[in-house]
Amino acid sequence: MRALVYSLLGVLFLGGCAGIRMQIPRMSPLTQSAMEQRFQQGIPPSLNLPVGQRRDFARRTANAVHGAAVNVCNRVFGLDHQCSARLSRYRLAVMEQSPTVNAQIDSKNNITLFGGLIRRVGSADELAAVLAHEYAHGLMGHVGRKIRNVALGSLVGAAMGAAVGAAVSDERERVSDGAHTGEYYGRLAGLRAYSQAMENEADHLGLFILKEAGYDIEAASHFHMRMLNARSVLKDPKESATLLYIRTHPGSRERIQKLIGAEKMIEAGHLKPIWKQ
Repeated sequence: MRALVYSLLGVLFLGGCAGIRMQIPRMSPLTQSAMEQRFQQGIPPSLNLPVGQRRDFARRTANAVHGAAVNVCNRVFGLDHQCSARLSRYRLAVMEQSPTVNAQIDSKNNITLFGGLIRRVGSADELAAVLAHEYAHGLMGHVGRKIRNVALGSLVGAAMGAAVGAAVSDERERVSDGAHTGEYYGRLAGLRAYSQAMENEADHLGLFILKEAGYDIEAASHFHMRMLNARSVLKDPKESATLLYIRTHPGSRERIQKLIGAEKMIEAGHLKPIWKQ
């Protein structure tokens, strides 16, 4: 069935699911050196905001990021995109008592921040970086693309699984089992298709939103350094259960380098990402 997963990823690609549409900065000796220097300097300690202060802190930060997202959206997509009207549909939910470390945007434009993440950030700049990333997912239409990928993967997987089952046996049960297994792997392939590309795009566009909002653009790399360090506690079942951000937002040293590359673009005067030709 692993071969089936790889086949599905190929089908999803050929079906027109777009990959990265922006020119994401590449890693280089410069970004490598800058990243290593930041790891040596360390990151600020977590704020450890108590329950009762997290909601207001999150809402103040979200208000600044929201206004910046409208401005960047107008610049990147144009006035015809009706950015203000689109973004007015975004709603912030703060689950301040939840220990879960995660943030997400759903298909109804709800952006949810969980208390565990708010507690772990080291500054308002880091929380703004997380919010800008989620806004960027929404502006790039990533949620809808992922839903379509999963639906396509499920359909193709069920069909291919049924075909494999039929090839092995003409028994109806075998065909049905193959269809169900294929659908499972198809959903998995759909979830994974271009997920890293979407994360890179959201990181990239999010950094321009962060800059527009007046926050420190290095905060995005600091937050991902924090999450990368947090991977060391994944072996602890109690900690691992709450660290959903690490599972839903794959992190790596390469990702941090790409963020640093985007910082260099912004410092050079770029006001918006560069689209691929």
